[in-house]
Amino acid sequence: MKIEKLKINKSGQKENSGIQWNDSVIAALGTMPDIVLAHKAGCSVYSIYSKRSELGIPRYNKNKWTEDQTALLGTDTDTNVGLLICKSQPEVHRKRVELGIKKYVEPVSRSFTKSERILIHKYISKIDQNMSLLKEILYKDKGGE
Repeated sequence: MKIEKLKINKSGQKENSGIQWNDSVIAALGTMPDIVLAHKAGCSVYSIYSKRSELGIPRYNKNKWTEDQTALLGTDTDTNVGLLICKSQPEVHRKRVELGIKKYVEPVSRSFTKSERILIHKYISKIDQNMSLLKEILYKDKGGE
């Protein structure tokens, strides 16, 4: 988006006393801080503020949360979610608490029961037997190396 800057004379005064509200300037209202847009458009912050308010356009908010961002809350630690969405851990924590979303809890691994250990051992033994048979077949086909 290109916003033309108004010309300023050598005394620092604007040669054009008011801003020309073209489509690109109006489209930029609320998409960046008023001060940044005022600098780009070469007018006062008050001019930008007034026009934005007149048109009912909310001010730019870099901290606005999207639906996709809020959907991630509680799915991982606040720190990890923050890294994904470029927000600090305290910001993520505040928003999660504000929305009443429970804290992510790391899954706890449990020990295998005796019967599960027996089954695992049984399957590992079977795999070892199959690997031995496979090695025999492969070495036999290569001429007994």
